[in-house]
Amino acid sequence: MHHETTLIATIAVSLAFAFAGGFIAVRLRLPALVGYLLAGIAVEGRNLIVAGALISITLNPLVFAAITRLKPREE
Repeated sequence: MHHETTLIATIAVSLAFAFAGGFIAVRLRLPALVGYLLAGIAVEGRNLIVAGALISITLNPLVFAAITRLKPREE
């Protein structure tokens, strides 16, 4: 039971830091992604699996959006 609570707390804190980091990055006129990445590293920098998962969750939609825009349209 203790490990489940720790995991839930880690995810909750990571999301809170990501929101705050994204907000601060936007206020500094940087992409919100910069804040998300820094928050993921700051919260659980020693746990690379969680940090990698957070980065993957953040980057995947951006990569697919870029591919969709760059892909020539077949009409």
